[in-house]
Parts: sequence; structure tokens; C-alpha cells
Amino acid sequence: MFTNSKKKSHRDAKHVKCQASDLLSLYPVLAYFVQIILLKTCRDDSCTNACKAFLALVKVLEFIHLANRAQGRITSDMMRDAIHEFLTAFVLAWGVSKLIPKCHWLLHFAKHFQTHGALPSCFVNERYHRNPKRYANDMTNTSNDASTNVVEETVCHMISRVENPFAFAFNIGLVNGRPAIRSVLRAVALLLDAETVNSELVRSSTESRFSKFGTCCKGDIVLVKSADSSFVGRVRLHVELDGEPRAIEIMLQVIRNGRPTMHKWF
Repeated sequence: MFTNSKKKSHRDAKHVKCQASDLLSLYPVLAYFVQIILLKTCRDDSCTNACKAFLALVKVLEFIHLANRAQGRITSDMMRDAIHEFLTAFVLAWGVSKLIPKCHWLLHFAKHFQTHGALPSCFVNERYHRNPKRYANDMTNTSNDASTNVVEETVCHMISRVENPFAFAFNIGLVNGRPAIRSVLRAVALLLDAETVNSELVRSSTESRFSKFGTCCKGDIVLVKSADSSFVGRVRLHVELDGEPRAIEIMLQVIRNGRPTMHKWF
């Protein structure tokens, strides 16, 4: 999303162009940026109204996101009020003419949540579009059997996935962890201020599960909070040290009136 070509594409379109899954990871960072920077530097009402509309949308997203995870703490009335707050802020910022059908569909979420007690995520179905495309994109023979071939390949692919012994494992820790290679062992030893570490105690992976609802992968940007400060970092690797999951990260600490400093965190 942040390559030079992508940035030009965003500016030409006058909005951020990305996958919904990318934006779900990015919107908390954007919300922080809007609160700390944009709202304090707005010079007219149009900018302020746009910022408030975005933050109202973030509130709606948080309620939808937490509806299934914090059952009992999020109510349909809370969700309904947040949605009305966002739609009011949206109209104030951009006018009624900019409303789209998805804005109306939001009005149904609170009712669905009240009726069913949950809001099933549909992103799983969106994500599975990749599997048929994997076998259909490069197909040049589009005879009558083409659709059958795509279905057969997709079914075989899914059977292979579910036969994996870890397919339905939701334990906290590494996903498909393996014995750590030498470079990882050296990195862990350096971070622990030790000369060496026992290779039998260290496993590594590019992905780690932090809850039954999600995983964190190599390259992800995360916010780490400590007792007295917060840092933004990019995950370099996930490791388990004697069964305890850890993450090796490069942290970025922003310093006022100066250059950002980089340091490692384990």
C-alpha cells in the first residue's frame, strides 16, 4: 500500500485504494493519526467534519468487530447509536448525495445483532475466492469442461488443507513452527545477551496465533505498549523459547524535532 506506484494511485483516485482486509489492519493507525495530527491542524469546518465522520466510522467498526468477542458488553442499542452517529457525521461532511447503498445496509446491523446475538464474518467467503482463481486465471482452454476442472482442482486443494493435522488448531503460539535455523539462534542469543542458546529449545515461524480469532505474520505492523511508553514496530520473526511464544521486532520510536530511532525488541 505504500510503494511509490500505490501512493500515486491513491492520490489520482483521491482516496485510499486497497483490499478490505488491509484497511481493517490499518484503520486503528489511521484513527490515531487523525486524532493526534489532523484534528489539531484542521483549518476549516470541512476538514474537521471529515475527521469526525471517519472517527465515527471507526467506532462502528470497533463495535462490529467486538460484537462476537465481547458478548454482553456490546448491545444492539450501542451499535445502533454508533451507526446513526456516523451517518449523521457523514451527511454533515459530504452531503446526502454521497450516500451509497452500503450506508443504508449499516442500519440493519443492529437489528441482526439483536435477533441473532452475533454478526457472522463474511470475509472468510471473500478470502476463498483466491482458491478458484489460482486454477482459473492461467486457464487458456475454456471448453465445456473448464468449469469442471476448476471445481475439481479447488475441491482437491481444500481436502488437502483440511487433512493437515494443524488445520483446526487454535492454540496460542507458532503456526507450523519449525526448529530454528542458525541465523535465528544467533539473533535470539544476541537479544538475550547470551553467547549461545540451546537449539532444542528454540522454534521459529513467520506466523503466530495471538488468540483464537487471529494471527500475526512476519512484516506486520504492530503497536506495543509498555508501562511508560508505546512503540510502533514491524515484526521480523516469531519464535518460541522453551514453549513460550515471543516476537522479534524492529521498533520505531518517533522523537520530536529529530529523526526517528530504530531499535530491536524481543
